[in-house]
Amino acid sequence: MAGDSEAVDGALVDLSARPTTQMLLAVHHDRYTQLLRAFLAWKRRAQAQRVRRKRIATACRVGSVFCQRIYWTRWREFAAERQQQRQNDEIKDLEQEEKEEEEEKLRSMEEAANNVECCSFDDEETLHQEVEAKS
Repeated sequence: MAGDSEAVDGALVDLSARPTTQMLLAVHHDRYTQLLRAFLAWKRRAQAQRVRRKRIATACRVGSVFCQRIYWTRWREFAAERQQQRQNDEIKDLEQEEKEEEEEKLRSMEEAANNVECCSFDDEETLHQEVEAKS
């Protein structure tokens, strides 16, 4: 079996021979080391992603609080403007109603003045005669 031998690091190794326990342990150790490196790399990436997600979640919370503050501030301003507008409209309506009432009173007074029958001179003369008769 001299043909099945190969020189490795200056020593003759028989390839057809069964692997030794030491060689098997070395292979298993290499596999374990490779798996451990992969697991630790995955763990580092997962930790980095977790930190990144926490930062994003915090930024979203801060942003949402900021947006809510802006929204409610604008809403309060809008509500105050609407309330002021309603009050102004009510004041205008009351002033308009008062103006209409005054105009109506003036019209009714003018109509009453127009409807009163003018005193005729005949009535005044009879009134004057009655006063003289009594005195």
